[in-house]
Amino acid sequence: MTGYVFGTVELPDKPIMLPPFVEATHCLGYHLTRKGRAVADRVVSVLGYACPDITYSPSLYPITAALLHFMPGK
Repeated sequence: MTGYVFGTVELPDKPIMLPPFVEATHCLGYHLTRKGRAVADRVVSVLGYACPDITYSPSLYPITAALLHFMPGK
């Protein structure tokens, strides 16, 4: 689905626009690297595309970042 939404599976160098249900004040990185934050942005954006009925979910980004923080990376 990521390739369909963004046209590529590669991470961009510039930040992407987050869906409107994400509040900027709740975008905590939880010690993620720049690449980790890009992955969190992408996960939340794809979720917003796949589930357009989400209108307000301020805790979605912090939960995504926390789960990515504890997920073993490649």
